[in-house]
Amino acid sequence: MDRVKARQNPNFARQDAAFLAFVMFASVGPVQLPQVGINAVLGAWLCYRYLQGRPKAHYTVPLIPVLFVVLVLASFWWSHTPGTVLYSGATLVLYLLIALNLATRYSLSELVDGISYGFKWLLIASLIAVVVSPSTALTQAAHEFGSLKGIAYHKNYMGYIASLAAVTFFYQFLTYGRKRGAAFWCVLALAIVFLARSQTAIILTVVWLLVTYILLSQIGRKGGQAIAGILTALVSVSVGLFAILNLEDFLGRFNRDTSLSGRTEIWEAVEYKISQEFWLGYGRESVWGPLDPVGNSIRSILGFSISHAHNGYLNIILEVGIFGLILTVVLLAVCLMRSLRVIASSFTVGVWCLSVVALISCFNMVENRASLNTGWFLLCLIYVATKKILESRDSADRAGFESKPKEEVSNGRG
Repeated sequence: MDRVKARQNPNFARQDAAFLAFVMFASVGPVQLPQVGINAVLGAWLCYRYLQGRPKAHYTVPLIPVLFVVLVLASFWWSHTPGTVLYSGATLVLYLLIALNLATRYSLSELVDGISYGFKWLLIASLIAVVVSPSTALTQAAHEFGSLKGIAYHKNYMGYIASLAAVTFFYQFLTYGRKRGAAFWCVLALAIVFLARSQTAIILTVVWLLVTYILLSQIGRKGGQAIAGILTALVSVSVGLFAILNLEDFLGRFNRDTSLSGRTEIWEAVEYKISQEFWLGYGRESVWGPLDPVGNSIRSILGFSISHAHNGYLNIILEVGIFGLILTVVLLAVCLMRSLRVIASSFTVGVWCLSVVALISCFNMVENRASLNTGWFLLCLIYVATKKILESRDSADRAGFESKPKEEVSNGRG
C-alpha cells in the first residue's frame, strides 16, 4: 500500500489550514452565528487570496458545476422569491471558487490534511456549543430529546458531518504516519455520529469505514485479489443501502417504521408537485420557506411541517427541474469515475475521494445533501483535484512514451 505523507507541503499547513478550516466551519451554517456575516467574511478572505496570488496557479473551468450554477441563477426568472435565488446562487459560486482556488494550488493529499483540520474545528465547536448553549446544541423535540446537533441546524446534518469526518480520519489512520492522533479523532467523530442518533449516519458510516479499509488494502494489487476487493466493497455498499432504503419487509422484522420516519409519504406529496413543474422546477430555495406556496401546499397535504423533501434528488427536481437532477447525477458520476481512475493509478487519496463522493450520494437518497454547502464544496473540490491528478499522470505517461527509443516502442515494450 502506498503511504501518503502527512503535511507534504509545510507552507500549506501554515498559510491555508486556517482558511480551509473556516470554509468547513462556514459550510455547516452554524446556527449560533449569522450565515450572511459568515459568508461575507469568507468572500472577503477568498478575494484576498486571489489578489495575493501566491502560489501562481492555472485555472480551468469546471464545466458541470458551472452549468449547475448557471441553471440555479436562471431560476431567478421563474421563482416567486428571486432574492433568495440570487443569494443561494451566489453562495454556490462562492464555494465553487474556493474549491477551484484550493484544488488548483495544492495536491489532494495536502487538501485532505486541511479538510481534516476543518473537521476537527467542527467537532470541537459542536462540543463547546453543548456546554455554552445546550438549548441550541441539543435537540429539544420530545421524540428526539437530547440528540446532539452541535452547531448544525439538525441532528441528522450533524450525523452527516461527523460521518464524513470519521471516514476522513480513518483514511488518515490507515495511510498517515501519526496514527494515534488520527485514531483519537476518528473515535471522537464516531462518538458524535452515535450521539446524533441518526440511523442513516450510523449505518453509512460503518459501511464506508469497512469499504475504505478494503479499498486501501487493494491499492497496487492486480488480478483476482483486486477484483475480489472491489466486489466485497460493492457488496458492503449494497448491504448498507438495503438497510436504509424503502424495504418494508426488512424493516418490519425489527419492528421499525416501514415508512422511513414518514419519508415515503413526503416523497409522494413532493412527486405530485414535481409533476406540475417537471422541467424547470419552482426556483432554487423557493419551495420550503414559511411563505412559499409550494411548500405550504405539500405541508397541507401531509398534515405536518417539513423543511425539505427528505430526498436530495427529489428536492433538486422540485427546485430546478429535471435538468438540475441530470447535472447533479453527472457531477456525482464524474467524481466517482475519476476517483476510480485515481485508485487504478495506485494513488491512495483516490480511496478518500471515492468514499466521500459515495457517502454524499448515499446520504442524498434520504436527505438533501449534495447541493448544500458542505457537500457542494467537497464535490467541486474532488471534481477539480482529481482531474488535475489524471492530467498530470497522462502528461507524464506521454512524456515517458516519447522519450523511449523508437525501436523499443516498435517492439511493443513502450
